[in-house]
Amino acid sequence: MRVALAVCALVLVAPATALADLPVISYVDENGVFRLYEAQFNREVEPPPPVPVADPATFRYGISLSGRYIVFTDAGKKLHLLDRATNAQVLLTGIDVYADPGSLSVSDTGLIAFDNAGTSGAVVFNSATGQFIQTGLPPMNNGHRQTRLSADGHFLATTCDDTAATCVAALGSGADAYVQDLTSGTNTGFSQNDGLDEQRPCIDGDGSLVGIDKGAGAGSFDVHIFDRTTPPELTLAGLNDASTDDTTCVLDRTGAHIGLTQDASGTPKFAVYQVASSDFLPLPPDKEFDSRSQFSEAYTPPPGGGPPAPPPSGDRVKPVTSSVRMTRLRFRPGRRATTFRFVLSEPAAVRIVIRRVGRYVGQLRRARLNAGANTIRWNGRLKGRKARPGSYAAVLIATDLAGNLSLPVFKEFRVLRPEGDRRP
Repeated sequence: MRVALAVCALVLVAPATALADLPVISYVDENGVFRLYEAQFNREVEPPPPVPVADPATFRYGISLSGRYIVFTDAGKKLHLLDRATNAQVLLTGIDVYADPGSLSVSDTGLIAFDNAGTSGAVVFNSATGQFIQTGLPPMNNGHRQTRLSADGHFLATTCDDTAATCVAALGSGADAYVQDLTSGTNTGFSQNDGLDEQRPCIDGDGSLVGIDKGAGAGSFDVHIFDRTTPPELTLAGLNDASTDDTTCVLDRTGAHIGLTQDASGTPKFAVYQVASSDFLPLPPDKEFDSRSQFSEAYTPPPGGGPPAPPPSGDRVKPVTSSVRMTRLRFRPGRRATTFRFVLSEPAAVRIVIRRVGRYVGQLRRARLNAGANTIRWNGRLKGRKARPGSYAAVLIATDLAGNLSLPVFKEFRVLRPEGDRRP
């Protein structure tokens, strides 16, 4: 069943990613301030999350794909976890087992993964229970490193040098990538070339897509993306630049965007590849993006400043939106322009992204809707202004309490001129 679902997801990737929101990119600016850049709107998150950066050179961090959690080190290399739902740090008693924790990663569920100075000893700590979890890897002295958690906390990607006796499985010579199912303790290995190191993994929201970089000969590195359940590599035209080393990938929740470090002659640059258009996202040259930069989504704290209800344990079932329609597909902006009607399989937050000629122009959001029939009225205004006449697409996406995303549903419509459109 898992293989069938993964294949379906790949079949759907083209229309889904064509309208995917741009990721939020994290970085440390020239003043040593931890910052978030919203690529969707070409703006900084203000104020930035209250993450203290004692020394930018040694500072390490990880951010959950939801944007809620940020794990980071202080001046003494102790670990801290910021919960942006409360803008307060979570107590992490007993987490500091290494003098120099590296490869920090945190899931949307508050799991924290890290290794020992980037060299070995991959572990996962549950911030809710205050305990390390059983990963299925050998205990603290294992040879696994470069930890990356899927957003749902179900999978852990690592690398391990096969010359070490403490890898969970022997795949061949050199470094290889592994993905550990943290629920069952089972493992998937990615050994593509025994003569080349395959390392620095990245992983998407549900662990279905995994990326690595490996040498391509003559000292050149390329980034490679795989479906975890079907080993053949995904073909992504233009992802790697023949004149640079392409390493240190990051993935957004659906794999619609791939971040990587391009290094030509010792001048590394962070770049964002867009799968749907097979090109790179223009990034402002004045931002200090680097190999530590990661992706997240735009995060809005819950009303009242309190933490949201905890997600149902083990819930990985995607919500379903059905019977989606608009009461008017041709309309002029006004009080009764149109209404979106749809049915939800379970309680969920809903956003309706509005795009024109493939470009984002605005969205409608509802923080919590009940299961069953729902409506969202729209007056045809975006950001306080009337939508310009022309053809548009609306993309409806639901997110349940556990963070599972529905498949997007698309509706095309037309905003009419005030005097009326001429029909051909």
